[in-house]
Amino acid sequence: MNRIYAIAPPRKAATLTLAALVLLPVPILGAVVLAEGAAVLQPPWLHAALIAGLAIFLGLMLWGLRRMQVQLQDGVLSVRACLYRKCIALDQLDLDAARIIDLDRSSPWWPVWRTNGIGLPGLWVGHHRGRPWRRRLFCAVTTPARTLLLPLRGQDEAVLLSLDAPQALLDQLRRG
Repeated sequence: MNRIYAIAPPRKAATLTLAALVLLPVPILGAVVLAEGAAVLQPPWLHAALIAGLAIFLGLMLWGLRRMQVQLQDGVLSVRACLYRKCIALDQLDLDAARIIDLDRSSPWWPVWRTNGIGLPGLWVGHHRGRPWRRRLFCAVTTPARTLLLPLRGQDEAVLLSLDAPQALLDQLRRG
């Protein structure tokens, strides 16, 4: 069986914040050129390459955020979240403890520390740590209000997913 579940697209606030952070060097570079003169543009192609590289990076990040998905195939749950991937055998999941939660700052599953991931307003992607520090989280969270919590059996680790239809994936996982 091969089933694909879409991760809810990120909110506009996350997308705009990402764009602002990536493109922030462009006006700074312009201000430096205005203040110091054109002599600072030596060699001129280097600055054009920097701006083009930033635009390409932004495009790849936005493209990756739009292609996030969860795939269930041959007893393996594969999560693709922007630049990050995680594959988990279904027998590693503690499906009795799996549930849909409202992820807020008081939740013990809140991604507190980013270890290797992206954290923007309303968007957590990649590897994070929770409370307590030893709790490892793999996140693909775009809508914290309806987040699917999939804890791993015998570990202080979980996968947090914001799906368009979280109950459908949870039902499918429990059916086997």
